[in-house]
This record gives sequence, structure tokens and C-alpha cells, in this order.
Amino acid sequence: MIHSLKNQSFKQRALYTHYYETLPLNDKTILYESFHGRLMSCNPYAIFKFLLNDERFKDFTHIWVIESSDYIKREYWRLKNLICVKRGSNLYLRYLASAKYLINNTTFPYYFIRKEGQFYLNTWHGTAMKSLGKYIKTTFLEHSNTQRNFLQTTHIINPNAFMQKVLLEDYGISKIYCGKALLSGYARIDLTLQETNKQRLREHFGIKEGEKVLLYAPTYRGFFGQAEFEYATITRLLQELSVMSFKILFKGHYETLKYIEKEDLRICDANDREIDTNELLSIVDILITDYSSIAFDFMPLDRPILYYAYDYAQYKKERGVYFGFEELGLKYCKSIEEVKVLLGDTKFLSAKNRYTHLKERFFPLEDGNSTQRIVDFFFFDRYDSSKLYQVQPQKPKILMFQGHFMPNGIGSAFKNLIAHLRQEYDFFVSVNGGQIAPYPERLAIFDSIRDKVEILPAVGTLNLDIQEKWLLGGEFVGERNNEQESLVQKAWEREWRRVYGECEFDCCINYEGYSLYWAFLYAYAPLKRKYIFLHNTMQGEFYKRFPQLEGIFYLYKRFSKLLSVSEATNAQNREDLSDKYGITKDRFCTLHNFI
Repeated sequence: MIHSLKNQSFKQRALYTHYYETLPLNDKTILYESFHGRLMSCNPYAIFKFLLNDERFKDFTHIWVIESSDYIKREYWRLKNLICVKRGSNLYLRYLASAKYLINNTTFPYYFIRKEGQFYLNTWHGTAMKSLGKYIKTTFLEHSNTQRNFLQTTHIINPNAFMQKVLLEDYGISKIYCGKALLSGYARIDLTLQETNKQRLREHFGIKEGEKVLLYAPTYRGFFGQAEFEYATITRLLQELSVMSFKILFKGHYETLKYIEKEDLRICDANDREIDTNELLSIVDILITDYSSIAFDFMPLDRPILYYAYDYAQYKKERGVYFGFEELGLKYCKSIEEVKVLLGDTKFLSAKNRYTHLKERFFPLEDGNSTQRIVDFFFFDRYDSSKLYQVQPQKPKILMFQGHFMPNGIGSAFKNLIAHLRQEYDFFVSVNGGQIAPYPERLAIFDSIRDKVEILPAVGTLNLDIQEKWLLGGEFVGERNNEQESLVQKAWEREWRRVYGECEFDCCINYEGYSLYWAFLYAYAPLKRKYIFLHNTMQGEFYKRFPQLEGIFYLYKRFSKLLSVSEATNAQNREDLSDKYGITKDRFCTLHNFI
């Protein structure tokens, strides 16, 4: 226990759990988080600006998650109803557990659980050209916490039908999502279409009367959390452009800010955290980008976009893209010389209606009123029902934990089960990616079924307060009195909500049967039908090599059925375990493996 109290991660989770269980919700508090607290920007910022001028919200307190108060825009410094908190701080944990309204454009931490009565709007942050969700190629199951966050939401907004499909289907939640997802347009694009801040921004950058503004805004390379900043490539382009008759600005992806903000990298700088990207776009005449969603935000202005994709083939291979430039009828440049040629092409620069063929697909609702629609949707439950995502009737939904996809009999039997039953049922398989990715033989088995089921990757760990940590320490073994059992049940029901939100399944099946965590999670699942497989004579397994099994034996009575894979195995398990662990004999059943 002393070791746990010295563990900063546990202390943070324990504190959040305490606030989650004890703090009431404040009906007039809104918490905003954008890009993990790096910026006051994007859709959350546009909604915040709108609400400040809406009389219905004059008594509300606005909580902004931000790394430093220096990043708060100066015009808001004297606001009495604005509070800044740092991500992960004590105040952050308090407000995350007590603000009635939560608005985020990325994800809250893995320990976050939406409380009953809380409303959580995820706005995401752009129309994607690069692959998202289960199609991200860079790291194994990189989308885990994003998927989990979407399951926590009550509301999701989307700029177009394509992104609605991406966020719900490519993140594997379209069949189990319990919130509301709406085609609304993007609040942040309202900022691009407005005239409000144009003069202030032009003065800030020293833009002369009649001077054309060219912005270079590439995405990052590498993968999330370990972005690469291609300083040489960026500076070489900017140096070549600097001799042309434009005001040159550079804005990097938020993942590269830590590199850009080093003093020697302040190049053609438009990276001040006070400056919102979409407000900046309102003064831009020409945009140079690559695979960034900023291009789709800029299209409603009908101004020229150059795609500088010097690593196009490599990027498609390593990260993956939804569509190519050719498919969208867009020209792209592989070299700086090609960029300069296009910048000198007056026909290209003066063209009109250049994105008409893409409007319906990518920006059909950008009329300057998207924020109004979002506010009506999120706060007042008013929306055009024809724009609401409709979850189609589905087959019965079965939640399973297979284990770690080891090349053994359990792995083979599971593959056969899915092959035989996937036409009749929708399978959702929880996995621990860290136990699969490092092992090629496990990864091969996983890959053989991943397109036949929906994968729900585990992320994070159990949220416990200090009392629960003491009670559930060690191997979780033994009988518990009523008070202890009540605490244990509350902890695991909370964990279920952290992992699956309010998803509804017809049953859950612990197919592996050996993992303590998954046995507890499924044993306390808020479902009527819960099953666990017994792939061997389990008492013999306990004596030979799996001491954690005794902790699972005490959970067996919480399962609807204990499924042994042969008549003889079932008889032995019933004889060994029934009386000793208080399990009624009718719960022991035989269910042969598919061969």
C-alpha cells in the first residue's frame, strides 16, 4: 500500500475516483479541452466564443484545460467566469468529475469515466485524409483511448457523412453506440468564414495593404505521441518561398509544437498558441499543405490550395490514406520547383468554384451557422432528425475476451467458433494489445479474425480509491463479507463503465478463463447472461501452474454458466469446485469446441 501511495499514476487515479464518487455535478459548469490542453482552439473554442455571447449562458462557469495561462487569449484574461486548469492537476480532476458539460476535440485520459447525468460532446478536429481508427498503420491499436472516449460520449458532431462513418464505423462502435451523432457542420469553420478578427490578425503579422498571405501548414510524420518534425524539409521550402511576393507564414501541427517552440525554430512563425488556426485561415489567400484536414476547412473560402506531398508514396504505405489527390481531382506537387511553378500560374490562382465537386461530400453544411446547430443539439436537444446517425437493427451482440491469441487449442477453437457463428451474431472482442503486438505468432492469429469481429482494445487500468486498493490488492483471493463485497462490486461496475460506457450487450463470454482482471470484469458485468469457459480441469491447473485461479474460483458463482469443453472435464470440475466454492451444480455445463 505504501508503494501504491508513492506511485503518481495511482494517486491521480485514486483522487479522480474519490471526486467521481463524492462530488455532485454543477449544472452551470462547462469544461473545454482542445488538443490535450495544448491550445485554446478548434471546435471547443468556437463553441466557447458563441456561448459567451448567448444570454442563456450568462451565469455559467467556463473551465478551460490549458498547459499555461499564457496561452489564454488576452481578450479573455479578465473574464470572471473563466477558470484555467492544467491537465492532470488536482483542479482538473475535480472539474472533470463535477462539470455537467464536457466538450473535447480529442480525448480525455484513460481514467476518465462519464458520470450519470454528465453530458460529453466530442467534436473531433477535422475531415481526415489520413487513415483513422482501426486503419491506422503506425502503431498497433493506436486508436484505443479514442474509441473508448467515443463510447463515453452522449453527443458527437460531424462535418459530413464521410466523417460520421469514420468516427463510428472505423472506430468499431457503430453497432453499440448509445449516444447521438449529428451532421452539423464544424463550429471552427464558422470562425474561418467570419470577418471579426481579420484586421487584428493582419496587424499582428504586419501584413501590408494588398499583400497576399501564403500559409504553409503540414501535418506531422511519425505517430501520435512521437511525432517527427522535419525541420530541414520545412525550412528549405520556406526559404525558397521567401523570395516570392507573398507574406509567408508557417503553422505546424499541434503535435510538433514542442519542437517549433525551441528558439531556433521560430520560422515564418504563426504558431503562437494564442492564435486559432481557423481564425488565421480567414486572412490566408493561398494554402500549402499535404495530408492535413486544414485543407477541407479552407475549401469553403474557394481559395487556392497547393498540396506539397514530397513523400506521398511513403506516407500512404506507412500511415495510410482514405483517398488520394487524384481521386479528389486535386493536383499535388512532389518538389519545391513544382510548388513554385503553381504559385506562378495565374490561371490556377484565379480559378473560381474550384471545389464545387467536393462540397456535398466534405463541406455541405458550412454556412456560418454550424455553432448554432451544435449548441442547440448539445444543450437543448434540438436538431434536424434527418441529420442524426441511425443505428441499424443488428444481430445479437456478444462481448468476448479470447485471451492473448496464443497458438494453442484455445486459439484454434476460438477461430472456428467465430467462423461458424459470425453470420448469426455480432462479436465484440476485448483485447490487451500489449500482450499481442510483440509476439508475431499471436499477431498472426489476431490478424486472421480482426476483420470478422469488432475489436475493443483495453487501455489504462482499474480506477480504485485507497480503500478499494487495499481490499483488491494481491491476488483478489477469498470470500468477502457483505460490506467488502459491496465495495468490490462498486469498483468493478465502475470499471465496466470506464471500459464500455453504457454499451448494451446480449451476453458476455470469458472464453479464456485464466486472466484475473477479465474474470472480475465479466463476473460483475451488469448483464443477465455471463459465461466463462473451463478449458481444462481447473483445480489441476491451479495446483500445477496457475495460482491466480483460486481468485477466479470464488467468482464462478457470479456467472450464469461454467462451460467445460467435454463431458469428462465438466464432471471433474463440478466435483472439484461446486461444494468448495458454493457453486450450484446446475451452472456446470458441457459445450464442445468447434473443430
